[in-house]
Amino acid sequence: MELFKKELSRDFHKEAYEIQFMTRAPELLDKLNVAEAFFGKDKKSIPQEIFDMIEIQRKLLNEARKNFGDNVSPFAFEGYQVPEALTKPF
Repeated sequence: MELFKKELSRDFHKEAYEIQFMTRAPELLDKLNVAEAFFGKDKKSIPQEIFDMIEIQRKLLNEARKNFGDNVSPFAFEGYQVPEALTKPF
């Protein structure tokens, strides 16, 4: 929220920030399923790392959903460490 004040000279209230940047787990899981189906049509030319990343993201979203519900506040991720597998380039 400080970023908005600093860069845009605008106040951005916590409630508005939370709504706008909420992680909507069911929708993201649906998108992962669509991506997996799309890439799965041509598995021979798609690197396995793509499918591995989809699976890691699916597990993380399901874990967040279990702990926080379908819609996860961005504040729930304060102090969160991104898994190493998601920080590496292909």
